[in-house]
Amino acid sequence: MMKALYSNDFHRLYDRIRNDLTTDYFGNEETISMVSASAALHMVARKRGHATVSPRHLLVGPSSSGKTHIAMATAKVLGIPFGIISGAVTTAEGFKGTTITDGLAGLAKALSGKKRRQGLGGLLFVDEMDGFIRRQPGEGLYEAALYSLLPILGGESVSTSCDTTRSPVELKTNEILVLIAGVFPEICKSKWNSLSTAADALVDYGFPVELISRISHISALQPLKIQEAMQAIEKQVNELGLLYGIKNPSVVLGHGFLRGLANEVIKSKYGLRFCKGFLHKRFMELIGHGHTTGGKSRQYLSSKVIALPTSRRMRA
Repeated sequence: MMKALYSNDFHRLYDRIRNDLTTDYFGNEETISMVSASAALHMVARKRGHATVSPRHLLVGPSSSGKTHIAMATAKVLGIPFGIISGAVTTAEGFKGTTITDGLAGLAKALSGKKRRQGLGGLLFVDEMDGFIRRQPGEGLYEAALYSLLPILGGESVSTSCDTTRSPVELKTNEILVLIAGVFPEICKSKWNSLSTAADALVDYGFPVELISRISHISALQPLKIQEAMQAIEKQVNELGLLYGIKNPSVVLGHGFLRGLANEVIKSKYGLRFCKGFLHKRFMELIGHGHTTGGKSRQYLSSKVIALPTSRRMRA
C-alpha cells in the first residue's frame, strides 16, 4: 500500500479522480481528497494485480450532505460496477434476507461479466450504517446482519446469489472498494478528527471492535453552506455566460434567483449537475427574450443544454 501511495500511478490517478469528483460536487474538499486517495489506492492495487484488500472508508455526515452522491460519483469516475446495501432496509421488519450478503446480488451479477474480466473490481456502498444498531431502550444489536459485514470488510471471499444463475457466486471482496456511510448524531463531531478517537466512539456507540478495526479510513462531511453554494453557482453562471454571449450574467439573473438556486442545489441529490441543467434552460429563455447570443445560433446553443431532473419546486 505504501509503495503504491508514492508511485506515479497513484498520483496520476488521484489527481484525475479528485478533479472529476469536484466537477459536480462542491464543499468538503478534505473529504473529497481522502475519498479520491482511497479510490486511487484501489485502482493501483487492482491494475497491478495485488491481493491487498481495497480501502474500507467510512463517511460520516448529516442527511443530505452528499454521502450517497460521492459514492455513486466515485464508481462512475472509476468506471466500475456499483452496489448498495442499506442498513435501514436490511434490518427492517419484513426483509426476507438473513445476511448482508443477500444484498450483493446486483454487484455479483455486474462483476460476473465484462467488468469482472477487466479486473478492476467494484464499489460497494453500505448506507445508513448506524441503522444496524437499535437505539430503542431494551433493544440490542442486529447481530445477524451486522456480523455478516465482517468477511466483506476483511476482504474474504463470500458466496452470494446472482439472478443470472441459481448457483452461488463467489465474490472476492478484497477486490471491492467499500464506502460506508452513517449519520451517528449521538457522537460528538470532535470524535471524527482521528481514526483512533472515532473507533473508540463507534465501539461506545455499540459496534463490535472486530468490525471497527477493519475500517481503514474515516472522513466527516459538513452540511453545505449557502455561501459555498453561491460561489460555485456564480462560477457556473460566468462560464455559461461566456458560452451564451450574455454580459454580466449574474446581474441579469439577479441575486434572488441565484440564492434560490443555491438553496435548491443544497437540497438536491444531483448537486451541481442540477445547477448546470437549470442554468442552461434559463439562459435559453433569456435568449428567447432578446438577450444577445454572441453570434452563436439558437440551434447550436440548444445542443449544449443538458437534460437533467429538477426538483418539483424548480419545475414549478
